[in-house]
Amino acid sequence: MTSMRAEYQEYFIERFARYGDDVRTFWGSRRSQEERFQVLCSIGDLTDKSVLDVGCGFGDLFGYLRDRGVKISSYRGFDCVDGVLEIARERYPEGQFENADLLSVAGETHADYVFASGVFFLASEDWGDYTFRMLHAMHSVANCGMAANFLSQYSGHTDDGTSYYADPAKVFTRCMQEISPIVDLRHSYRRNDFTVFVYKDWQNGN
Repeated sequence: MTSMRAEYQEYFIERFARYGDDVRTFWGSRRSQEERFQVLCSIGDLTDKSVLDVGCGFGDLFGYLRDRGVKISSYRGFDCVDGVLEIARERYPEGQFENADLLSVAGETHADYVFASGVFFLASEDWGDYTFRMLHAMHSVANCGMAANFLSQYSGHTDDGTSYYADPAKVFTRCMQEISPIVDLRHSYRRNDFTVFVYKDWQNGN
């Protein structure tokens, strides 16, 4: 297990022990979770598309899509806390949930769209290396595109040092230079958050 993945696992095991089957295990509120989901899902038309949710938690992205009538072809969620995955399987038996590390299985799986919500927030000396290895892996398994959100350094506040507040311009530039030139950046939905979309093909013809 990579050191950063182990750090995330330890963090969420503690959160899960504290809050259990509650949105606060992963998010400050249901509203903040769903605002991020809304932006992620604007990546394109998800109808009849397969979705891979990296860091799926309780599988709430699947529920968000289902409740809004989005008919995806399949949903697969990866997480690192077994108790969390048990709840996800109970809530959404139509989905597929696994304790899996994308960096280890990237060569063995594909999905039309790959998402990561609330995955790249822990402060660490390894943040940049780990995050961009994950983004590379997400892009490599995506048939159409991938999207991930981040805490923004322009949020106007920081916490006790637990969280990493990323520079949107630097994330955008590294994605352009290292992964694909077909990149969008959204920094207009929450003061403390931004989302990067990386596509496999140009979206508007010539």
